[in-house]
Amino acid sequence: MRVIAHRGASWERPENTVAALERAVEIGVDAVEVDLLLSQEGRLVVRHDDLIQRDNTWSYVHELTVEELKAIDLGGGQRIPLFEEVFERFQDRCPLVLDIKAYGTAQRLAAFLRPRAAKEQVHVTSFLHSEIVTFGALCPDVARSIVMASLPITFDQLFREVGTRQVSLFRGSLTEELILKLQRSGIRVWAYPVNLPREAQAFARWGVDAIFTDDPATMRFLRAGDNPTT
Repeated sequence: MRVIAHRGASWERPENTVAALERAVEIGVDAVEVDLLLSQEGRLVVRHDDLIQRDNTWSYVHELTVEELKAIDLGGGQRIPLFEEVFERFQDRCPLVLDIKAYGTAQRLAAFLRPRAAKEQVHVTSFLHSEIVTFGALCPDVARSIVMASLPITFDQLFREVGTRQVSLFRGSLTEELILKLQRSGIRVWAYPVNLPREAQAFARWGVDAIFTDDPATMRFLRAGDNPTT
């Protein structure tokens, strides 16, 4: 079962920062996941929450320029990185899972990725399923999936319309029966967020393909085939 660092090593470093991603790569993971929003200028920035506090005032990320966003200290001197900075720094070092968090992001992400050769190192996902449809039409050679808290009772049409056979599901919605049902339909399953070793071991037995974890240092036993340390 693959281990994906959720927003980097986000229990050890400020999430979605270069420090968190560097720490995840140092630990050793199968991929790192980052979230994508747009700045006021329409540039791709690495950030999960669309609200951010600046000078004791709350603003939406899309209301602020890159210069204004980079002036915000996220802790330990870490700043919101541009996606292009993250891509150039990590594309040859670790696969990237890119989670689209805002409408209109798919087109800009596709425009960035199309001329670049490292697309096999990238996987694009989102709760915003129409963004995945848009991205798939623009970059059909890039792997993609959808994110959901839980699945509807019938789901075959959903996957046909979105054009993927992979889903990331909230860990609390998963059962062994559901995993088996999805596998029989040819659908790969990733689980999020998974931070307890015993839960990760259960998902591995059930056939979950990958987990997103905030604590890759604890979960690295899954990659080594060892027993958990906690």
